[in-house]
Amino acid sequence: MERLADLMPNYKQVEDLEQALALEQSKIADKERFEEDVETLQALDAPLELGTMELPEPTTGVLALLDIIKSPLLFSESEDDVIGIHDYYKAVYVLCKGRDAVKDIYALRKSQEKLASAEKIAEKSPEFFGVYLSLIQVLSEKEAEFDAKCYEFGSNLGIIDINQSIKDLGEYISVCFGGFGMLPNTGEEEKKTADMT
Repeated sequence: MERLADLMPNYKQVEDLEQALALEQSKIADKERFEEDVETLQALDAPLELGTMELPEPTTGVLALLDIIKSPLLFSESEDDVIGIHDYYKAVYVLCKGRDAVKDIYALRKSQEKLASAEKIAEKSPEFFGVYLSLIQVLSEKEAEFDAKCYEFGSNLGIIDINQSIKDLGEYISVCFGGFGMLPNTGEEEKKTADMT
């Protein structure tokens, strides 16, 4: 049978725990300070450097384009979410090209829309199935074209630490959205909720 004294942590264990806690608190404070610094610098138009390029400050239109392509840099729930190099190249391409990326994204979305419509028709009319298959091919080609442009653009960034760049880009984008949380609530949402109950 163990004695109560054996179950109690000794002085060295308590000291180690206190040091570990102090270190974790320091890391959290450093991260919060870093995020505040990044937000301040971005507000002052500080560019994000990715390899050989300086990323322009994203506009709401560019952020909407990232939303359209369902960039995981916008939708990642936690730091544990995996964002691959392909997603990174797509985001960098859209952020840097801005309006010039609209044509590619629009062609992709139109192909997706046509395919969705064709799928519904093909389910009801089997003779339309050949058209549906051809639209799958068209969509695959549009996706391959877009992916190739993104990859070519991304591969011209030079030598970079891809993991750090993905992290930096994610933080940069999240800071862009940070201001929206500070907008005052007009009460419309509360009114809508009250009306629904």
